[in-house]
Amino acid sequence: MSARHARPRATTSDPLGLFLSWLWAAGTVAGFVSVAAAVDSELGDQDAIGPTLTVPDAAGSPAA
Repeated sequence: MSARHARPRATTSDPLGLFLSWLWAAGTVAGFVSVAAAVDSELGDQDAIGPTLTVPDAAGSPAA
């Protein structure tokens, strides 16, 4: 079989499949964006309490 007998690959032959694949890709991107936004908002809350959990570099003056 030569290349002349091969069926040409046309993307317009299945418009429903093309639409569904674009819909799937858009949904996947939207899902990743929403997960990233949810994780980012959860991690943003940690900035407010971070300094209270750290140990000071030097102890205060000892009580005599």
